[in-house]
Amino acid sequence: MKKLPLLALSLASLLFAGEFETNLAQSVQKAAQVEVKVLSSTPLSSLNNLRFAIIQASDGSQFPLYASSDGKSFIGFSPIMSLSPEDVGRVDALMEELKGAQMRQSAEEKATLSKLFDSLPKERFLFLPSSDKSVKKNLIVVSDPDCPYCKQELGNIEERLKSANIKIIFAPVHDDTAFIKSQLIMDEAKKLKENDVKGKVALLKKYFEKIELSEAQKKTDISKIKDNAAKIFGTGIITGVPFVFEAE
Repeated sequence: MKKLPLLALSLASLLFAGEFETNLAQSVQKAAQVEVKVLSSTPLSSLNNLRFAIIQASDGSQFPLYASSDGKSFIGFSPIMSLSPEDVGRVDALMEELKGAQMRQSAEEKATLSKLFDSLPKERFLFLPSSDKSVKKNLIVVSDPDCPYCKQELGNIEERLKSANIKIIFAPVHDDTAFIKSQLIMDEAKKLKENDVKGKVALLKKYFEKIELSEAQKKTDISKIKDNAAKIFGTGIITGVPFVFEAE
């Protein structure tokens, strides 16, 4: 009979933990408009009624935060909080778990992207060799001619080319005009020599401006660019442009 109170206490703890996780997930979703789940949490004796928690978003990213004991409110993690040695140990243990998970996720994502880019035909990429022939660094840049941030990235391309070879692949996030301009760049680049970096950069800058397309250009086949976008964004890893990936 003495085991009953202990069993009741254990069940109550499980119910409390479940309620905390549910409340915290709902609180974060309401504030950030993203679905999350609580991976782990620990009470903090030095911060009254607060718990330290690790949560994971629907895209797989993980991050730490402080939450009220009922999970109905939370604040971002800050290392300047004054914690007892015992709490520091608890937080450090969970942060090490988080670091390990992030490293595993990073390695898995890099492997997924490497496999994806290796699977795409060579002609889908616009190759810009570095001005330094001894350079071994290779960058893949996912871009969109109608993206203002991609245009800014293009402004840095000559500097990047001093230390890396660059392959550009188009996966627009804007309307069909961006897809047409992407294919026009690839079509016109075929007329240039592979090492004509100056000509290719000029071509890019031409189509990264707002230009009026001719009726003939509007009929350009954009199926290959559509396929690029479907495969690249289908990974769930790349969600916007520009995206720069360092290849092996």
